[in-house]
Amino acid sequence: MTAAIAAPATGARRGFDAWIDSWQNGGSRPALQLLAVFALLWWAFQLLSQASVGLHPDVVEVYAWSQHPSPGYFKHPPMNALIAWTWLRLFPITEWSMHLLAMVVGAAALFGADLIARRYLTGDKRLAALLMLMLTPFYQFHADNFSTNQVMLLTWPFATWAFLRSFQTRKIGWSALAGVLAAAAMLGKYYSVYLIGSFVVAALLHPARWRYLASPAPYTSALCGLATMAPNLYWLVTTGFQPFHYAYALHGAVSPLAILGADAGYLAGAAGYVALPVAAFLLAARPSRATLRAALRPADPDRRMLAHLLAGQVLLAPLSAPVVGFIPTSLWVMPAVFLLPTILLAPPEVTLKRLWTRRLALLVAAIAAAALAAAPAVAWVRHHIGDKDHRDAFAPASLELTQLWREAAPGRPLTIVRGDLDFAYAAAFYSPDHPDAAPGWDLSASPWVTPQRLASEGWAMICIGGDPWFAPDGCRQHAPPGAEVRDFETRTSFMGDAGKPTEVTVVIVPPASR
Repeated sequence: MTAAIAAPATGARRGFDAWIDSWQNGGSRPALQLLAVFALLWWAFQLLSQASVGLHPDVVEVYAWSQHPSPGYFKHPPMNALIAWTWLRLFPITEWSMHLLAMVVGAAALFGADLIARRYLTGDKRLAALLMLMLTPFYQFHADNFSTNQVMLLTWPFATWAFLRSFQTRKIGWSALAGVLAAAAMLGKYYSVYLIGSFVVAALLHPARWRYLASPAPYTSALCGLATMAPNLYWLVTTGFQPFHYAYALHGAVSPLAILGADAGYLAGAAGYVALPVAAFLLAARPSRATLRAALRPADPDRRMLAHLLAGQVLLAPLSAPVVGFIPTSLWVMPAVFLLPTILLAPPEVTLKRLWTRRLALLVAAIAAAALAAAPAVAWVRHHIGDKDHRDAFAPASLELTQLWREAAPGRPLTIVRGDLDFAYAAAFYSPDHPDAAPGWDLSASPWVTPQRLASEGWAMICIGGDPWFAPDGCRQHAPPGAEVRDFETRTSFMGDAGKPTEVTVVIVPPASR
């Protein structure tokens, strides 16, 4: 009996070892295999753990923006909406497809990190670098709320990879690609200026800086980047730099002391996010102090450039915060950690035994399996305790709003929803009519909705009980004469448990030509 059990286990170990050996040749196949499994497992987790609630407000917001591709939006530049627009040309407008998009983006971000890692690591070390990144919460738990931070998770590794190739080869093609990808990062979130700042710092600190600066490479990158960003830059100027006003309203500091406190929180949070992979590295490699110095301050200038890039991407934000006047948050370190495993594992002095590679892979697999097993319980807890964003009410409120509209305006689709920020965007996604969202009381954030459209197409407004900005009384105050005002309550049930009620007030303004 023991031999019968041991034989398959030995065969599985040999097969796994042969798969690890395939990482030695520098090809993409083993990485793509691992990342496909990673994406599917965590996609299943997201589907199960969020079965009792709707999509995150950031996700339905991105969908609403994707209905109108634009050079920019009042909150952010356009990359996330453009990605969603492209994705939804191939997949249906459903929760499962948006969760899948998020996990595909997370896996693609890891692939970008692997493109860099394979230039410095092979075999067990290269695999371990990806596994260490999977021990952070960025590529599965945080990745699912597909928005600007998640776009940076994707764009920063690819832009850094192209920059490294441009610096090392000084070829026009790589330099042009580096500029385009750096611009893509900026079009994901303007916070990516710190990514570009890290390129500048790393290039100037490299011994070969004068050869690089004397070549066409940096100027090609700059020109291609500016050309890529030109539509967005024009939009920024002509719209009064709307995203910057939004950013400072949300993250602007009230005092230097508040900024210093936020900087400390940022650094503490950053350390917490990478604590598990760093601990795994220390246990697996058992590096001496000399080895750690060789990793963090390598003698090889090309590997030292990686350390400078990581330092710039992590530290430029808190260093500049007192000057710029904003409060950083630790989640912003999310796109910057992809170089850390490569930096730690790259020194020749670091050795990694096959036993520890197996253990690291087993740890990653165990976390995924445990999360998947716990997912239904997570969904029940979310349903039972309620959600501050009322995500459980997104779909039923949107469907009830659509039904009320169809009763008031037979034969006319619902094309515009105003009112509560999250519920207007949710209606764009969950209503079968997929109306345009124009949240708030004015139209400044939604240039695709005009007074002329409001008059000719009609509109609906949705407000939520308990919302300080868009409470039902606000809906009634903004209802024009003759509008229909309806109140209703949504309460969902999950696994036999009745959820908390959400009070909803809607205003129906049918088309004038009704």
